[in-house]
Amino acid sequence: MAYSHQTPSYTKQCEIININIIIDLNYDIFWGEYTGKRIDIDEFLSDTIVMDIYGVRVKTLPPLKAMVQLILHHYKDMNSIFLLATRKSIKYDMFKDVYYLLKNNLDTITLDKLYAMSSRYEIIPYVFYILYHTGQVFDDEILRQYIEAFKTPEGEALLDYYGLCVKEQKKWKCDFKTRLEAENLYDLIKDDLTEKDKEKIAINKRVFLGVSE
Repeated sequence: MAYSHQTPSYTKQCEIININIIIDLNYDIFWGEYTGKRIDIDEFLSDTIVMDIYGVRVKTLPPLKAMVQLILHHYKDMNSIFLLATRKSIKYDMFKDVYYLLKNNLDTITLDKLYAMSSRYEIIPYVFYILYHTGQVFDDEILRQYIEAFKTPEGEALLDYYGLCVKEQKKWKCDFKTRLEAENLYDLIKDDLTEKDKEKIAINKRVFLGVSE
């Protein structure tokens, strides 16, 4: 658990409709390997709002913080060696999430507000990384303005690499389109993994997936 931001998943079996509902309990919006400034989770949740979704009242983040949480979540999915090795963690729907959350909330997720919050939380390179890749999927002038505003040398330096910390970072040997369309991401990285990487993947499989190898 020292290198995670969540507990193992809880699963509720629904016999009536024959599905399992899986819930991840997150206690940090960063990842376990993150060494930068942490975001106080109580402060982050201090201004939650209640929304009505198909007749169900749900407490959720306001759009601006929802964008921050979504960006950090997708950055983790796109860069976690464990997730890249065990599932299709780079998907078209990820970028739809970002694009339509932005486009449907331009009045509250303004460029100035998103930049100010990202600066306060010291996450500008990660925001650029996700916006840049969203821009590879959606050709949109407003989105391009956000991408340009968030561009930094630190953010651009992340684009060709994966890994959630410097010691695990590796350069991609294929372009983004190949990653997006690949069904098995593990095949794209397996030749670059060290024995330590493989050991970490095996440990996380036991803890989070209940799989022993």
